[in-house]
Amino acid sequence: MPSHRLHASLATALSLATAAGALGVAAAPSGAATRFLPSDINANPRAGALKYGTATLSLSGGAASKLSSVGGKLTGTGTAKVKGKTITFDADESSRIDPTTMRGTVILEGGLTVKGKSKSAKLKSITLEPGIEKRVTAKLGSKLIQLGSLKGGKTKFARQADGTLSGAKLSLSSGGAKKLNAATGGGFAAGAFATVASEVTTRELPLQSGIATMTIDAGLLKTLNDSGYAITAVAPATVNGAVVTIPLTSGAFDPIDLSGRLSLEGEVTIGKPDSAISLFGWRAAIGGGQNDLYANFNSSAAVALATVDVTTLEITLDGKNFKGVGGKLALSKIATDVLKQQFGVTMAPGTPMGTVDLAGQLSGQ
Repeated sequence: MPSHRLHASLATALSLATAAGALGVAAAPSGAATRFLPSDINANPRAGALKYGTATLSLSGGAASKLSSVGGKLTGTGTAKVKGKTITFDADESSRIDPTTMRGTVILEGGLTVKGKSKSAKLKSITLEPGIEKRVTAKLGSKLIQLGSLKGGKTKFARQADGTLSGAKLSLSSGGAKKLNAATGGGFAAGAFATVASEVTTRELPLQSGIATMTIDAGLLKTLNDSGYAITAVAPATVNGAVVTIPLTSGAFDPIDLSGRLSLEGEVTIGKPDSAISLFGWRAAIGGGQNDLYANFNSSAAVALATVDVTTLEITLDGKNFKGVGGKLALSKIATDVLKQQFGVTMAPGTPMGTVDLAGQLSGQ
C-alpha cells in the first residue's frame, strides 16, 4: 500500500467518516464486524483486516502420486483454481493477519471438490493459521475439521502493509487423512501434503511504537481534585497536570476507514492514600461498530473504560511517522459505576473523559 495512495485518500476518507457521524456507523471494511477483546489484541497486536490476498498450495509429489494412484482428483470451486499440482485461492476480507510476521488467519474463498477412490466430497471455508495456531481447518461437508498443521516458511514485509509467506509446509494429520478417506473412499495419507505461499495487503497499517497523549477533561479533573483524588503514574507512563502519556507498544490502524487495534503499556493511578484505582494493560479496539478503550482495574480483568470517537482525528502520515490528533474519549457505564462505588463520585455514562492524540512509527524495514 504505497504512501501516496494513502495521502490521496485521507481527505476524502475523513470527510466520509465525519459525515457518517458516530463511530458505530462510520465506513468500515467488509468483514470488520468482529468484536475484539484485549486477549485477541494481545495474541496478534499488529494483525489487520485483509484488503487483498491470495494463497497457493503446491501438492507434494507423494500426495499427488497417492491421489492419482486411486484415480482421485481435485477440482476448484468458486474462485479456487486447480492446474496440475497447483491450487490457487483468493483470500477473504474477513481474514486477520500481521503482514510483518504473517501470523494470523487467512480464510480462503471458494473450495475444492475432492474425488477419491470411490466417492467425492467438498471442502470449503479452508482456513490457514500460520504462525499462531499453526493449523489448517476446513468444512468437510457441513462439519468443521482440522486437516493438519502449517509450519515453517519464510516471511517478507514491505511497507506499508504488504506481507508474503513462502515455503510453509502443510502436513495432513492422521485424523485429517482419516476423515478425508472416510468421505472419499481413499487417496490420502498423513504427512507432507503441500507447500504453501501467500501474499497479503492489510487495511490497517502495522504500528511499531509510539505515544498516546490524553488530556483529561477539565470538568472531570476538577471533580476528582475537589474530592481529594489525584492522578499519578508509574514510569514509563507520565502525568503532567491534566496530560497523561502512555507508551504505544504496537498495533494496527487504518487511516482511511478509521479502524484498528492498539496496545499501550503503562500504569495510571487515581486516588488518595486510603482509596485508589490502578489502571494498566491498556488496549483499544475501534472501527466496525466497536469503540472500546480497555484497561485493567487493579487486579481485575480488563473492562471497557471508555468509548473512543476517532471520527474527529486529524491524521497525517510522513514516511514511517504516523500522527492522529483530536480523538475524543467518554466514560463508559462500567467506569462511572466504579467511580461511584470506589470514590462516591457520581457521573453519567458518556461524560467526557478527555481528548487523545497518537504519535508513532509504522512497522518497516
